[in-house]
Amino acid sequence: MIYNYTKRSVWCEYIMSTKELLLKNAAHLFIKKGFDETSIDDLTSACKITKGAFYHHFRSKDEIIFEVIQVFLEEVTSWFTIKIMKSQDLKTFLFSYFNYADYFASSRYFHGLTIDTYKSIIDAVKKFPDLKKNLYQSTLGEIPKLIHFIKDSQNNKEIRSDIDPEILAKHIVILSEGVLFFSTVYDDNQELISNGKDIAQHFWDVIKN
Repeated sequence: MIYNYTKRSVWCEYIMSTKELLLKNAAHLFIKKGFDETSIDDLTSACKITKGAFYHHFRSKDEIIFEVIQVFLEEVTSWFTIKIMKSQDLKTFLFSYFNYADYFASSRYFHGLTIDTYKSIIDAVKKFPDLKKNLYQSTLGEIPKLIHFIKDSQNNKEIRSDIDPEILAKHIVILSEGVLFFSTVYDDNQELISNGKDIAQHFWDVIKN
């Protein structure tokens, strides 16, 4: 029984590692070549697996596209929540939130951002309407948590009391997305990191007490 359990454990680890490998290479290929130009042959070749192994995990290329983008959205949501939980005050949160390098360092599949990354996300949203709803929820779902955090900061007299918490929360989230897009246009991740730090400092200078 112990031997059979061990074999099963090793097999389960192999199954999971194969799926992870597929998702990682799919993210890379979809960004580099686009969804339409990436074939299942490309994916199996990059992973050095058979088509049978691919179909064991995914029924089609569309299914793996959907999961890659869904994982990205879940990562971003989790990353934001952790930032809120670990930040003792709003100033710490702002500098942490606009630290994009931190996200890329922790991401399982996305280790840099280019204009092709954004294009891939937009193409996926066009292809799968359900992803549009998920993207909307992932982005705007951050706002209620941030509003609560801002109100606490006002109560603690860390920031100005004359600022509308909801408007400020929306500005922070939307500006964060804008910085990402702006930097992808210039295809410069270093500029992205620098812009994030500057914006965090500017925001704090404007709202602090």
